[in-house]
Amino acid sequence: MKIKFPFLPVLMASLILHFGTTMKVESQSASAAPTNAPPTNAVTQTEPQHNESGTDMVIPVIQFHDVPLHTAIENFARQGKINYQIDQRLSRWWETPDIDGAMTHEPILSIRWTNLTARQALVDLLNNYNLVLAEDPLTSVARITYTNQTVDPGDVRLLGDDTIVIPLIQFEYVPITTALENFGRAANISYVLDPEIGYGMRDKQGKIKVEPTLSIRWENITARQAFIAICENYDLIITNGNRPDFVLIKAKK
Repeated sequence: MKIKFPFLPVLMASLILHFGTTMKVESQSASAAPTNAPPTNAVTQTEPQHNESGTDMVIPVIQFHDVPLHTAIENFARQGKINYQIDQRLSRWWETPDIDGAMTHEPILSIRWTNLTARQALVDLLNNYNLVLAEDPLTSVARITYTNQTVDPGDVRLLGDDTIVIPLIQFEYVPITTALENFGRAANISYVLDPEIGYGMRDKQGKIKVEPTLSIRWENITARQAFIAICENYDLIITNGNRPDFVLIKAKK
């Protein structure tokens, strides 16, 4: 059973999907910092040296001061035109308070690098924290995750073909069911969510299973690829349904 939301966005003629309001901070600086003191919470990148490809431009200087890891990842991915999502287990850990209630699990960076491409900087950054950029040619969406992780989206052939490339998909804090519904509609995918996924219901321990929300920015991707990428990252499996005209989305056991 699909859940209808009154605020569902429409796939515009420009083929840009935009969910909610998104604010991106490319450069932050502390205006109250002393003249000669290093800025805090700042991202500084000098103008990259352009070439024909546009994705392997060398950035002369990259400098971060007290920046959360996800902010550095976002900046490098945007500069390198890399579609990515952070493994849900990793992002959930970063968002979990410590025993004192403080948000201390996500690393805070202060670095200065020279003469790297955005992709090189991203890979080096992840290596520092024993993380990898796991490329996925099926979806064109890489996953930032722990080492030695595998994904199994199920039988993606059941979703058919989709050749309409969307220039930009961008949304922030959108429920996963809303994202799947929009991508499914755009790619003409008929599906049903297994009730055992249980978002909003109590598990065996009596805890409410909270529905994940997504914040992504992907370029030049089809709705079908986006649908599969979300299933991969949130441990959802694409299988045959009880009828030939729809597929069943199940939780990975």
